[in-house]
Amino acid sequence: MGPIFDGLKAKYRGKPLRFVRFDVTDKSTLAAAREQARSLNLQALLDKEVVTGVMDLVDGKTGGIVQHFGWNSAQKEIAGALDKYLAGR
Repeated sequence: MGPIFDGLKAKYRGKPLRFVRFDVTDKSTLAAAREQARSLNLQALLDKEVVTGVMDLVDGKTGGIVQHFGWNSAQKEIAGALDKYLAGR
């Protein structure tokens, strides 16, 4: 998901979106990611079972997951969801 994340972040630069990456590779990075999530009021994302290689579109106001993307999701698919989300704001 790294290259897809980076590509989307570049494509939507200047849009009302915040891209945040949580490294949950091991216990050490998971602890740091949980602290980062708490500081952004997104701790609910990491309170559940976490896995690598996924991306969630989260509503910044409610904190709810708008859409979940697995490791096999294409950048075009995720960009379509972001466009739809932005159009509905």
